[in-house]
Amino acid sequence: MRRHLTRAAALMLAIALTLGAFGSALASGSPGAASGDPAFAGGKKRIDGFTDVNNHWARDSISFAIENNIMNGMTETEFWPNYAMTRAMLVTVLWRIETKPPHNNPSAFTDVPQDAWYSDAVAWASENNIVQGRGEGIFDPMTEVSRQDFCVMLYRFAVKTGRDERSWKPSIVFTDYEEISLYARDAVNWCSEHGIINGRLLGEFDPYASATRAEGCHMLRLFLEK
Repeated sequence: MRRHLTRAAALMLAIALTLGAFGSALASGSPGAASGDPAFAGGKKRIDGFTDVNNHWARDSISFAIENNIMNGMTETEFWPNYAMTRAMLVTVLWRIETKPPHNNPSAFTDVPQDAWYSDAVAWASENNIVQGRGEGIFDPMTEVSRQDFCVMLYRFAVKTGRDERSWKPSIVFTDYEEISLYARDAVNWCSEHGIINGRLLGEFDPYASATRAEGCHMLRLFLEK
């Protein structure tokens, strides 16, 4: 737990320090433009503006996410591919893919400030049943998103936006299938059947492990290109 808290704190600090390149850009509709980031060209960011992705296994997927305005770097020169995505990050990414649709009411979550960079995304996702809270009015935006919850949000997003038009059938393909939460099994099956997510080396899914930013880029690329 201490490791998770430390990583979450690091993410919160980086976000606070780079609001011009991340949070403010979300509001402006042109990521990085508000910060004058030199890696931007024509409103799209180039992967060669980052120093920590050149030899990364997910480089192509990270490039896809950057060039398609889906994700930004955490600083002007670093993408942080191996850091975990948070719930706020994933919700914001899905909202951006859907071209930032409006919502009718503010989020009812008590831990989502109305002026937060992710507040509109959370309000939209909650209104459309793409996300649910943790109970007692809490969304828990800075908690790392697990692999199974990533699948759940993506599957609900696909259904809500009409991207789940292909037929699929549930199948047990992971050695730790019984460890996957009941609410997440359909979503994990769907992602697996469509080649969006794979298991680990020994055939396990590892449902409670955090999804990294690189893994998120890769899953989103596979989802959008299929």
